[in-house]
Amino acid sequence: MDLGFSLRHYQRIEAGRSVTLRTVWKLAKAFKVQPRQILPP
Repeated sequence: MDLGFSLRHYQRIEAGRSVTLRTVWKLAKAFKVQPRQILPP
């Protein structure tokens, strides 16, 4: 699945590294959820 991220970027996300708000926005769009559902409480 290509959502505009490189493999390295996927690995960093999965490893729990910090991401930008732009990344959160892209992930939310890809998974069809609100960005706040991706962010920690």
